[in-house]
Amino acid sequence: MTLTDELKVLIVDEVLTKQEVVDMLGLTRQGMYNHLKKGSIQPFKKTGNTELYFKEDVLKFQEYLKEKRQTYFPNKYEE
Repeated sequence: MTLTDELKVLIVDEVLTKQEVVDMLGLTRQGMYNHLKKGSIQPFKKTGNTELYFKEDVLKFQEYLKEKRQTYFPNKYEE
């Protein structure tokens, strides 16, 4: 496997687009915008309309959202 191939695999596995983040977190576009505005989550790369996020950062933010949702809506988000 060449370095280029390894980079492609890394990018596919570890980098998410804004739409993938919205889908993964179960947010609306407006909800995502609000979190971006507050600085709760930030892309590592932004070019024009394209925003890229590290999967690890999104997973950490997903845990944060899960805890918040369970705090404010305990009956709706039971484990």
